[in-house]
Amino acid sequence: MLVAAGFAGSGDVASAELYSPTTGTWTATGDLITARDGHTATLLQNGQVLVTDGEAGRHSTDLTELYEPKTGSWLATPSLKPGRFAHTATLLLNGQVLVAGGAARIGNLTRAQLYKSAP
Repeated sequence: MLVAAGFAGSGDVASAELYSPTTGTWTATGDLITARDGHTATLLQNGQVLVTDGEAGRHSTDLTELYEPKTGSWLATPSLKPGRFAHTATLLLNGQVLVAGGAARIGNLTRAQLYKSAP
């Protein structure tokens, strides 16, 4: 299980950890490029994890990142516009991720976007 980013008392964090239910232990893995909270994390069909948007420093961010479990590293991917937080991200049967709803500095968002992952 991957736990990535969030809010820790004094601000947003970029740290990420892996939890093993078998051993009950946590192991640090690569940090996200951007500290954030209010984001989503979606397990893709190829084993990567897509993190979309969220808030960075009390402002919505449109930065999207992909976690590569083989290397424990994060890669920047094309941004979703506008940036949003408190949204949903749903993996569809065709491998795309539907990102919908949420809020931004401009108010509540009513449109959705599709993220297409690599095979």
